[in-house]
Amino acid sequence: MSGVALLVFREVLEAALIISIVCAATRGLPDRGWFVSGGIVLGVIGAVGVALGADAIGQFADGAGRDLFNAGVLVAAVLMIGWHLVWMSSHGRELAQHMHTVASAAKSGSSLTALLVVVALAVLREGSEIVLFLYGMAVGGVGTTGLVTGAALGAGGGVLLGVALYFGLLRIPFKRFFAVTNAMLMLLAAGLAAAAAGFLVQSDLLPTWGTPVWDTSRLLADDSLPGKTLGVLVGYKAKPEGVQVAFYLITLVVLIMGTRWRRRYTPAYAVVLSVTLCCVAGLARADDFIVYSPHVTTSLNEVELRGYHYSDSRADIGGSATELSIARGVNGWWKPELYVLEYLRTPDAGNQRLGYEFENTFQLSAPGRYWADFGFLAAYEHKIIANTPDAIEFGPLVEMSSGRFAQRLNFILEKQVGAGASHSYEYRYSYSGTYAVSQSLRPGIEAYGRPADNAYQAGPIVAGEWHIPGTDSGLEYRLGVALGINAAAPRQTWMAQLEYEFF
Repeated sequence: MSGVALLVFREVLEAALIISIVCAATRGLPDRGWFVSGGIVLGVIGAVGVALGADAIGQFADGAGRDLFNAGVLVAAVLMIGWHLVWMSSHGRELAQHMHTVASAAKSGSSLTALLVVVALAVLREGSEIVLFLYGMAVGGVGTTGLVTGAALGAGGGVLLGVALYFGLLRIPFKRFFAVTNAMLMLLAAGLAAAAAGFLVQSDLLPTWGTPVWDTSRLLADDSLPGKTLGVLVGYKAKPEGVQVAFYLITLVVLIMGTRWRRRYTPAYAVVLSVTLCCVAGLARADDFIVYSPHVTTSLNEVELRGYHYSDSRADIGGSATELSIARGVNGWWKPELYVLEYLRTPDAGNQRLGYEFENTFQLSAPGRYWADFGFLAAYEHKIIANTPDAIEFGPLVEMSSGRFAQRLNFILEKQVGAGASHSYEYRYSYSGTYAVSQSLRPGIEAYGRPADNAYQAGPIVAGEWHIPGTDSGLEYRLGVALGINAAAPRQTWMAQLEYEFF
């Protein structure tokens, strides 16, 4: 019975601590209790379902299904916590000023949805472990009385500690309350991200980057009660892999970046962040939000739809753009591309058709021959908008790959030509770094810069491609958001790309 109680206690404690922190962080939101209760119910149902399907999940992906499932649950929880933090950074002050009167579902719905999902995921993950453990103990001969009593004692103890943490957080002076709970959520999310990286390492989907970086197990073991508690609260791990430390720090930096972005960056912070993210997006066409590859495939045809949308509260910054293009790899080193439709919508002028563009990608080196693959972009754009000169673009394209990691860097010069053209050159640069979890899933980060506009943006993306069975064709996609690093850039630019490829 004592063994049952101890294990159930540890699993319930982990879920209870997570729930307590997110509940405290959403203090004052109307109907919060319903969302918490709904998350718990969904989590319990999901936990039972996961336990029943444990064998099928474990056999998925050559036996790595369980690790992938756990990693997916943790990543989803990190995303939901991040969603809440960004929401709270823009609404927390208002909530603090109107704690007893805020009742706008429109303002609280986003954060409550995130709360429900985080609660459900916490209960699902820990609950499925409990169900599987209790089933194993029952098969091993532990009696019903021992199982029920041990589970009750363990669950009760875990819940009581979670409740104690919740009421302890409520005692924090109100003027510091949201700062403290937001900091705890950031540490919680960073720890979950590091744990997800650990599961991916176990599945050989991520390198270790050092094993271990340090070893503090003699001082505080992971499986001890203090170690388990700190593991949940701040992501403590006695012997972390290098990649786990990287995931922890990157998540922490991204969350700090996201919350400060909502409050507007200070100039000093913008400088530090822009250097960290390679200083890279401007306010122009949709091809400013693409990082070109130098590779050309003979006889490959492409039909591509690409666009972006600005999201910004300032009236003078906004709009969207859409482009449709067709391309073909003429040979192994040249791919011409024609943009048949280019539309731009701005707050002042509404929808406008820009014109046409003839773009050429030249592959300059054979893939893998040198430390990087090199190419060159050359394009001519004809504008049909009155009093808008045509333009030429050209510049080098670089791509480097190492295992599952791939990086691209573009440096594009621009020059107006024709009547009314400026005599000066402008340039933009862009960077992407991705990690191939599989062919259809390549998460990563992109960064863009247009110094002439003093506009710099960077943010996460996800890309991939699917082969259409029975054909020589496939679909390639890319979705992401570029966050404004400085005040001159839009707060966020949503990017989307869909490409159909065939021979």
